[in-house]
Amino acid sequence: MKTRTARCCCGDLSITLSGEPERVIACHCDYCQRRTGNVSQVSCWYFGDQIVSRTEGQVYRGPDNPGLDYTFCSRCGSTVYWELTILRESLGSEFVIYGIAVGCFVEADFPKPDLEIWASTRHPWVPPIEGVESHDEFPPPERMLPRRSA
Repeated sequence: MKTRTARCCCGDLSITLSGEPERVIACHCDYCQRRTGNVSQVSCWYFGDQIVSRTEGQVYRGPDNPGLDYTFCSRCGSTVYWELTILRESLGSEFVIYGIAVGCFVEADFPKPDLEIWASTRHPWVPPIEGVESHDEFPPPERMLPRRSA
């Protein structure tokens, strides 16, 4: 089974995962823009049982985005992964899901997003992703679920 490793800029923080991601999501919300310093965030979701190894970093729990525990490197500041505790609370404890910043993989062949959200706040010069389901805001919860839980 294929493994992928996401790393921060300095290499101190990493997470290695097995298999393919459950979801790949492009989010254009203002929170993701501010948190990443970019025009959008592209993240992928893996279940906790797909984690092969990971190093621990600092955790940020933002008051504007409850239910997400972001893990970042205390040395370089890169956010590499986060736990989507909000999904565990709504789906049950067996659904431990992690989001990983796709850019931290640095893989040209990484799967493209299968969902684009908060298109209403996408910068006008950023084109929609062709052939991808798009929502102007946050979609209904059933559209966000990982494949394994659906």
